[in-house]
Amino acid sequence: DISIPEEEVQKELSILLFVTFLLNQLMGEFTK
Repeated sequence: DISIPEEEVQKELSILLFVTFLLNQLMGEFTK
């Protein structure tokens, strides 16, 4: 079992959130 450091998890989560936010912004632009 591989244990992931907390910092890594936080980084991954913030990247995911950022990408999701960007995608939402793009979708909003396209659906205007």
